Amino acid sequence: MHLTLDLPDDLVPAKPLDEIARELLRAGAMYWLVRGEISAEQAKAITASDARDESFKALLMSMPDVGDDVDFERAVDLGRSEGSWDT
Repeated sequence: MHLTLDLPDDLVPAKPLDEIARELLRAGAMYWLVRGEISAEQAKAITASDARDESFKALLMSMPDVGDDVDFERAVDLGRSEGSWDT
């Protein structure tokens, strides 16, 4: 998996990129934990990975598979049909 964020420079805090990446990992771990998608042990492993020399890709690959890609596809939204008006 490859994740790319394209943000305007004025929205990115003046921090080193590795610190921003660690904060994103922590935020993701907390989000997944609250949603019940990972266990507390997995969240702890993710947040403790700051000390390891492990790439972000390796960390993502170590996470359990939670379903098929088709499970996460969004349905095509064709909008509302045009109604008829009584005039």
